[in-house]
Amino acid sequence: MVWKDHNDESKGIAPCSYTIENNTYSIKIEQTAEERKEDLKSWMEFLGNMWGDWRGWWVSGAIAISFITDTYPRTHTNTDIALLRESDLLDYMIERAEQNNLYLFQRLRSYKKTWSKDDIRKYEVFYPISKKEAISNLKSNRNYQFCSIDHNGNIVNENRIYDRIKLYFHHLDKKERLISSEDKRVIEPSWLSNTSIYTTRTSKKVYSVSLDYLQFNKRSMLSSWRWGKNPKHRQDLERIMQYFEKKSLQAVIQPLGLV
Repeated sequence: MVWKDHNDESKGIAPCSYTIENNTYSIKIEQTAEERKEDLKSWMEFLGNMWGDWRGWWVSGAIAISFITDTYPRTHTNTDIALLRESDLLDYMIERAEQNNLYLFQRLRSYKKTWSKDDIRKYEVFYPISKKEAISNLKSNRNYQFCSIDHNGNIVNENRIYDRIKLYFHHLDKKERLISSEDKRVIEPSWLSNTSIYTTRTSKKVYSVSLDYLQFNKRSMLSSWRWGKNPKHRQDLERIMQYFEKKSLQAVIQPLGLV
């Protein structure tokens, strides 16, 4: 990958398609649950300092499930962000992200190729999106994500939460209903909650979507042909259900003075 100008990174990335080999796809990072928890807290500190001055975005996906349920069974390989489809918000997020070597791309394609029995590799095709292009195309789901870029202008590809931030847009339709721009589903407004999952050292807050939204998403994924066989999604749903069951039990026994 190359910058538009080798002497001035601020001019951005050359407008070409880039095919990236995910050479760490099958490598598992060995960490304890406590180490994974500390990694996530460090990442929330970063996100809060980068975007915490503006509301309208929420941590979603498996990371949100980990924080809300306080369970950390695996290493997360990307970050999911739910956000409102607002041009000013996206403008702000792009500007602050680029200051931290995170650039907006559209992922055009993702596929796996089997080279041998024990060698299955994942490939992803990205195209850099300018701020102007991103904002002008906000009405469509474009599979946008921020990718970490190293000093040589290469997309960092190490399957870490720091290297991929996937964006999932939401908007109000003509009937004032909240809609997921990705799959056109009607979303309960309360699902984009005011739940703070982290407060930075400078008192900036990071919010997450509600666990009801996460449960809804996981059930939908498990019923699809594409995601239904992935054991991670079933594990995530089990964590959610166990958390709800624990909360229900506490609601029963607390009035009885048993806790």
